[in-house]
Amino acid sequence: IEGFETDVGTKSNFTTMNPSVLPQNYEGYLNDSRVLAKFVKRLRLIDDQILHIPAFVTVKGRDDVDFANNVIVEEDLPLKVTYAPRHVNPKLKSMWKQKYKAKMWRAPSTGSIMFVLAVSLCEENHMYGFYPFSNDTQGRQIKHHYYGDLVSTRNHAMDKEFETFQELHQRK
Repeated sequence: IEGFETDVGTKSNFTTMNPSVLPQNYEGYLNDSRVLAKFVKRLRLIDDQILHIPAFVTVKGRDDVDFANNVIVEEDLPLKVTYAPRHVNPKLKSMWKQKYKAKMWRAPSTGSIMFVLAVSLCEENHMYGFYPFSNDTQGRQIKHHYYGDLVSTRNHAMDKEFETFQELHQRK
């Protein structure tokens, strides 16, 4: 959240990291000690909070998850790590369809996974930063994450998720 402190909630001790963060934002992390140091610095910002990694939702992220786990152990970082269950995507899609009559989309985004977790655990929830469009009202490109330069994704149907969240908000 570095650089976005005023935008992010202050009563949270839960951070999520998609395994794709490593190859997308820390290119060369396996061979470049400066890139590795940058990644470790970012993990240190989490301090002794919870880091949730939707680790086993795709096969190709496994090596990145193993690497992140090893870094956490080797650097003796105080954070606590949790993982998404192996078959979370199909179960979430089914839940969205049955419970919320949601329009179906491809793989649920990390944001929608965190929403389900939050409404399961918390009495009151506030969403922020969830804007599914590629451009703002002035036509400027928008990043889809607080980190890196990812400006669009083909893995998720962000517009459909956004519509579903809007419909849920209208129900109150």
